[in-house]
Amino acid sequence: MNMSRKKTLIFVLSILSLFALNMYADENLSNSPADSHKSSIAVNQNGIILVVWTETPRGGDEESGVLFYNVFRDGQWQGTINTNLTKFDIWSPQLAVDSQGNFHLSYADGTSRLNRDIWHCLYNPDTGWGQKRKIYNLSPENSAWNRTSVDGNKVYVCWFHEHVDPYVSDVVMHSKVIGQQWPTSYERISWEAYDETIHPAFQVRNGRAYVTYMEGVGESSPWRLQYKEAAAGSFWEGIPHETLEGLAYYPDLDVDHLGDVHIVFSNRGGNFFSKTKENGSWQTTEVISSGFAPLQFGDIHYNNLVIMAVWVEETDIGTNAFYAKKTPRKAWGTPVALNGTGAFYPQVWIDNNGYAHIVYDDVGGVGGLRDVFYEKVSAAPQEPFLELDPQEISVTVEGFNPDPTPFTIKNVGSDPLTYYLETDEDWLSATPTSGSLSGTGGTKDEAEHYAEINALNLDQGSYTGIITVTSPEAYNSPRQVLVNLEVLAPPILAPSSFAGTIINNKTLFFWEYVHHLTWQANSNNRNIEKYRIYEIDGVNRIFLVELAASNLEYKRRHINKSKAYSYELVAVDNMNRVGEAATLSMSAPTTKVNDVTTGRVIKK
Repeated sequence: MNMSRKKTLIFVLSILSLFALNMYADENLSNSPADSHKSSIAVNQNGIILVVWTETPRGGDEESGVLFYNVFRDGQWQGTINTNLTKFDIWSPQLAVDSQGNFHLSYADGTSRLNRDIWHCLYNPDTGWGQKRKIYNLSPENSAWNRTSVDGNKVYVCWFHEHVDPYVSDVVMHSKVIGQQWPTSYERISWEAYDETIHPAFQVRNGRAYVTYMEGVGESSPWRLQYKEAAAGSFWEGIPHETLEGLAYYPDLDVDHLGDVHIVFSNRGGNFFSKTKENGSWQTTEVISSGFAPLQFGDIHYNNLVIMAVWVEETDIGTNAFYAKKTPRKAWGTPVALNGTGAFYPQVWIDNNGYAHIVYDDVGGVGGLRDVFYEKVSAAPQEPFLELDPQEISVTVEGFNPDPTPFTIKNVGSDPLTYYLETDEDWLSATPTSGSLSGTGGTKDEAEHYAEINALNLDQGSYTGIITVTSPEAYNSPRQVLVNLEVLAPPILAPSSFAGTIINNKTLFFWEYVHHLTWQANSNNRNIEKYRIYEIDGVNRIFLVELAASNLEYKRRHINKSKAYSYELVAVDNMNRVGEAATLSMSAPTTKVNDVTTGRVIKK
């Protein structure tokens, strides 16, 4: 295929991909008369998006400018705002997010490469920017190209620092507990007496740091891609590096849930590359770009079992930002073009809700200057992918079985899947027990199911059950719904059929009136051990007798024949809990003493 036809094909595919797969139009976030460039983006767990960038006046140096930002919250962008963090000239802002939803910004600030330092500042979405702090006073040489990572309660910043001029530098890393001061020592990741190590990319996961960087001698050097990993706080200078590529530029790196390492990088040959370490072994380098990819800074991000890379390619309409995605240990999907005609420096962040948020510089500002543009795309994987909502159900029962509790099974991948449900406890079941979903490209990508609980034979206490959803096709099968059940002691209902008769107990020497009280056990009660009978005399409640649960009658002697009586009968269980009362009123006899009068049950 000749180059002209190839470019035409790329252009057509790009446009088709743009309209078919990009769900949201691009938005100009900076829209200023200055040159807006080198943006960074992050999204916290509450869906708040923070974008920062440098603005340089027309004709200014790319390494100079003022730091601005824009925040998406409450359904809209808040507008371009000066961070007021700039001391001299800020560039290379980089963001990370902690578990509290706060954003951590690192950046370089100085008048030139002779006095530039690395700074850190926290952004709280509710209170705004905190106090900026210089991370470390290394020397009057250049500190730049910083990266930021958060792991647990610590924030890490990695950057390159020139310690001998010209062209001798180290990659260093510094860390602190969030909320505390930056310590006075740092970790030197690389050290070459006569080499330059620059442009680091890193992540820290579960206390382990993964670092890649460029290494060479001088600007005309064939830059090699080096790699190290170790526990944060290690003696890095004693850890040998691995050479991954003999010619590579401007890497970025992320680590997935399996501990696999994903690196993307550029070179001068017109391609954009991916390098992956799976299960401890480096895989063959892949070209993931689909057309001519100039020397550039790309980006990669991992979240929710999806990896997404972004870069730029030349097309017949200009230079477009592209993205591709994959699930760990699967193949990269087809590249997709974003909007724009002069895109550069794309950055990506995958949120917790299945979307990727991408920013890039592009021509569109006043007088042909660059602005920062934003696009939102689906981060759903190609492979069938199970998602459960909710993933945890809590139910409390007291005496009766609850109504079925709904939960939803979704396929957020593009391809279809089938699945079935199982439970691990006799008291728990799920209905329906199986299903199929077409995926996001079809007509049915979710289905409602129900957790059903039969707690009638369970004793009081806490129980845990699991509904397992298994799909032979889904990448992340099986998934589980945790069911927490709290069984309260059931209410003790009043005994049934509480009734009484008045009888005359007559002997040769005397006679007396007797109340013969009878009842039936309530079939809904459990673990009843005894009954108690009280006489109600006005406001007084007079205890009469306590009987074993096997007794269902009581005869009270010496009744005053001219008095009306009221009684209460309660059941008592094995926990000594007293139930509801059955009541009975019996009037004074009005007929002959050898007649029988029946009392009347009054329900509470």
